[in-house]
Amino acid sequence: MSARLLLFDLYSGGHHRSYLEMLARAWVTGPDRGLMEIAAPEELFETHEDFRRWIEVQDRARLAAVPVSLDAPLREGDLGLTDVLRNDLLHGRVLRSLTRERRPAHVLAMFVDHLQASLALRRTGPCPVSGIYFRPSFHYPGEPRSTRIRKRLLLRAAMSNPRLHRLLSLDPYAAETLGDPRVVWLPDGVDTSAFGESPTQIRARWGVEPDRRVLLFFGVVSARKGIHEVLAALPLVQAPVTLVIAGRVPREERLPIEEAVARARTESPVPIVQDDRYVRDEEIQDLFGASDAALVAYRRHVGSSNVLIRAAAAGVPVVGPSYGLMARHIGVHHLGLSVDPSSAPALASAVDRVLSGDSGFDAGAAQAFSEANSVRAFTDRVFREVLV
Repeated sequence: MSARLLLFDLYSGGHHRSYLEMLARAWVTGPDRGLMEIAAPEELFETHEDFRRWIEVQDRARLAAVPVSLDAPLREGDLGLTDVLRNDLLHGRVLRSLTRERRPAHVLAMFVDHLQASLALRRTGPCPVSGIYFRPSFHYPGEPRSTRIRKRLLLRAAMSNPRLHRLLSLDPYAAETLGDPRVVWLPDGVDTSAFGESPTQIRARWGVEPDRRVLLFFGVVSARKGIHEVLAALPLVQAPVTLVIAGRVPREERLPIEEAVARARTESPVPIVQDDRYVRDEEIQDLFGASDAALVAYRRHVGSSNVLIRAAAAGVPVVGPSYGLMARHIGVHHLGLSVDPSSAPALASAVDRVLSGDSGFDAGAAQAFSEANSVRAFTDRVFREVLV
């Protein structure tokens, strides 16, 4: 049976994998639209065994996994132009091969940012393509002019491909700026349901003293996520707080991060709890519920973060960057405070203000923001825009 829809993702982790699972579950529980195939790296299916096992017990006429063999995982993060183009052309080469082999009616690329050059060069294969656009930045004044021009030109070239059906932008302000009917806003779907472990149980497991607040740094613990900036600001924090770092440290960054944590423990009175592991999806929301504030200290990240949505759903204010989409969300939806994370005094001051209740956090607006970015909102919008 020919594939009705091919989900395409060459990255093996992060929020992309959550998107794959959200769409797959909505597909098999919804009306029979035919076959969805999930083309993703072998590593993804090996790492997330529960997802792989779930796919294996589904009706193969409706859902199937297509493991993709890669010589090495693709680099992620803030890449130079050469690495971006290398990733892009690899995406195009693999996708062209897949579409010729699988013959889907439509492709949905989980990360179309790294498929733009291939679209412009007509190297994605013979079928219509839609994709999720993660990081538009040409409409933010802090972005260097040369970068804004390059991104505009690359996007324009990609959109010249008549097979590009929809560009699903996670940034609603970018969709407004572009003014093209093929560019639509896509809610950033996050499952914020709680597993049920109480804040008291979690704080006890972390060893948090009763008189201390909890400041949560959640996700992949890397330089790109701002962990070094957070640790540098700790000696300046005045509030009685414990910093909880929950998430895996990448192997290639383990030594410098361990050294930075050890240094912060000697220079600051703030206790640091490290939960260095892959946190299962069903546990995540409970961690936010056990916290008093959350940190999002990315280095010059133009996109958003599911930390904003999870914190909003838990009624927890955030300290986030003063740049890009996250700053816009924090201000518009009253989620906490925006600050330049590279300034240790400013970051520490923002932490103190948030923990004292001086952040402008609005629980009602935050709840509305989280509901607008629900799993149902995400999957409904995808299927409505792509399956036409």
